Amino acid sequence: MSWLLPHVDPTSAQRRLDAAVSGALDASRETARAARDLRASTDRTRESARQIEEGSRRRIQAQETRRQARATTAAEGRMMDYFERLRAETGRVKRGST
Repeated sequence: MSWLLPHVDPTSAQRRLDAAVSGALDASRETARAARDLRASTDRTRESARQIEEGSRRRIQAQETRRQARATTAAEGRMMDYFERLRAETGRVKRGST
């Protein structure tokens, strides 16, 4: 090889090549580590999003339950008013007919 590039020292070129390969391996390991960290972070983000979604779902269910309870209470109140009026009317009719 020295006859192709007479000004290049083969030992120096080998050291530079070894250093370049070592640097590439280090970069590859660092990239793999960063990819693992990113996957872990993504998993944590997904879990947080799932928990937030579950909390929202529970909150919506609780709101719906409260709404239904208010509607039921209001309906019961209207029924009680109706029965009170009916009882009052029935009492007047009985008293008026005798």
